[in-house]
Amino acid sequence: MAIAYPLVNGFRHSYAQLEIRVAGSIVLGITELNYSWKLEPAVVRGAGALPIGLTLGNADYDADFSILLEEFNSLMDILGAQGPALTVPFDIVAAYDPTIGQLSNPQNLSVLVDTVKGCRITNIEHSSSSGSTDAIVRKCTVKPLGILINGVSPMPEQPTAAA
Repeated sequence: MAIAYPLVNGFRHSYAQLEIRVAGSIVLGITELNYSWKLEPAVVRGAGALPIGLTLGNADYDADFSILLEEFNSLMDILGAQGPALTVPFDIVAAYDPTIGQLSNPQNLSVLVDTVKGCRITNIEHSSSSGSTDAIVRKCTVKPLGILINGVSPMPEQPTAAA
């Protein structure tokens, strides 16, 4: 869909219009969500000094989120019911819905849904200090198996063994 410029009032998707589901449950206590993907090709060389091509490369995904302490404990209970919490895979679904908190959608922005698939928590960080008035959060680093950007994988298809 084409975006009409200039945008009157500059309305865009924002964190306030983000619904996050972790392991199938809506979690309001996520204060930060980050995810990234990359495809790292290798340079192919032959005779001479110049490269002659690139391989397809290896895909890699990373993600992390910060979550309020009470919601973290609830997530650990949900995951722990399925086995040791740090071994249970889960999805993170981030839905950017421009109608949340609005009476209208003046720029007709789309609902965008990203899915961070097959995550396992690999690291948990906790930090708090005397005198702080901030709510306590835990930062969870996860290793995903894939990411869908608005339902589409940015990576090449996986080869299959089917004949």
